[in-house]
Amino acid sequence: MISFYFLNVNNENKDEIDNNNYSPENLIKTLYFNKQKLLDFFGEEYTNNGYFYRKKNIRKILSLIEYKKNKISLNNKKLKSCLMWNID
Repeated sequence: MISFYFLNVNNENKDEIDNNNYSPENLIKTLYFNKQKLLDFFGEEYTNNGYFYRKKNIRKILSLIEYKKNKISLNNKKLKSCLMWNID
């Protein structure tokens, strides 16, 4: 599961993100992935749950997700096939 939110930057300190960013009204979309299919995407047969949360694996997924004009799209058919629900 990966959730995307609009982030509001604190005007006083541009490096700080407002605490309210993760409220429901800022939610863009949540993507749910089938872990069995993600194993195939990563080229693994079996692994423990922690494998999915490694930085390199999260970065690989995030690098294939694009947000434009209020729409999220996946730029990889194999990753898109891992989704539990269509994002359209």
